[in-house]
Amino acid sequence: MKAKVILAIGIITAISGCKSTPPPIIWTKMVTPLVGEATTTYLGENLITQGTGYYTDVITVGDGSGWGITIQEAKYFNITGTDKWAAGFDSITFKTTSGKLLEEKSILEYNAKDNEACFTLSSLDLNPFQISNCFDSSEISIEKGTKKEFAWRPNKVQKYIEYNGKSGDTLKFTYREFTQGGMARDAFRADFTMDLNEGNTMGYKGARFEVVEATNSSISYKIIKPFI
Repeated sequence: MKAKVILAIGIITAISGCKSTPPPIIWTKMVTPLVGEATTTYLGENLITQGTGYYTDVITVGDGSGWGITIQEAKYFNITGTDKWAAGFDSITFKTTSGKLLEEKSILEYNAKDNEACFTLSSLDLNPFQISNCFDSSEISIEKGTKKEFAWRPNKVQKYIEYNGKSGDTLKFTYREFTQGGMARDAFRADFTMDLNEGNTMGYKGARFEVVEATNSSISYKIIKPFI
């Protein structure tokens, strides 16, 4: 691990007036699996996931630690046009030597040329020169994804239906809504059931799906219509 003042170049560039503006993120609505696609899901997994996001490059960074920092393994998505990458939860923790929490965050800087991840305590009071702790791939696992993946948009609701098994001819489900960091909002959780004696199609919150086959441990189905 080494310390680095990673923002110095950015400051100089901004002063010189040559700093480029990152391209805008193109937000896309996503439903998985695709409408009409035959799919099998298992107990506790999501039948339908819907939200807004964008396709981007990904890296997976493993567990690690250094002077005042602890890193949990997580997948990070590139913020378009920048060297910053964001995880879906606060995977980076800064503490004092006595164990006092200073900051939890989800964003790191990644140098693809050196395959190096850098972590910066954001507070200017505690870190006025924005010195970063940087790790290369010999110190911490850093794996670059081979294709772009879909990053859900922070602070926007993601909707899910989860399969909870079968009792006789009754199928059990849970509807959930999540926001940034994957934190469930209790007011937006509801359990509901489907009686197979009344047919093999079910609707909830505007979403409709057709059940092909169901057991207590898995369900095969097709989405007819996504959430409204």
